[in-house]
Amino acid sequence: NGFFAGVTLIKPFSCGEFLCAFEEDEAPESLYRSGANMIAFSQNGLFATGKTKFKDSDFEFNTTNFSLRLGDFQYVLDNFAVGAGLNSETTTNNFKQQESKSTTSNFMFIPMVRYHAPIDGALNHLFVDAGYGFGSSNTKTTFMGEETKTNTGVTGYEFNLGHNIPFTERLSFSIQGGYASETVKDKQKDTKVTSGGFQMLYGLSFAVIP
Repeated sequence: NGFFAGVTLIKPFSCGEFLCAFEEDEAPESLYRSGANMIAFSQNGLFATGKTKFKDSDFEFNTTNFSLRLGDFQYVLDNFAVGAGLNSETTTNNFKQQESKSTTSNFMFIPMVRYHAPIDGALNHLFVDAGYGFGSSNTKTTFMGEETKTNTGVTGYEFNLGHNIPFTERLSFSIQGGYASETVKDKQKDTKVTSGGFQMLYGLSFAVIP
């Protein structure tokens, strides 16, 4: 069981084109034409907390998680962009029975590409993107008053299917779903741990249109 807190934005699908605010003869051809720039803030569970308890045991631990992503995409061709995302995630596990606590902070830089459906109207907001990133993972563990720190390398890849829902001529709500994989390597201990699965991102995007 646990608790999740985040932000939800709702917009009715009342406009087929990407900018309801423009007159028909004034609207640009596309938000995603060559030369445009898209700045994106997204989250994969901005803040979450939960509790894990083992069956037939008094042992349990509490977990909190905070994560966010800041991205930037430059459209070098119509509907095609290159960019990067900067991911930050902090996870804390608190083991009360053992007076133990561990906090892990991950930072990743992910070069990415993005391609929008080359179709006029609402379907132009549909896109796919993919990226491969690298970074570091820092863990601080406290046990019975003693503190230890470890630093490991992190690599990962992801691919997503997403859709932008414009609110104004520049601001959109974005939602994405896809697969992400992450590998943590500890060179000192010669260990490697790989995990992967479905991810969902949601947030806001701001277009800088020349």
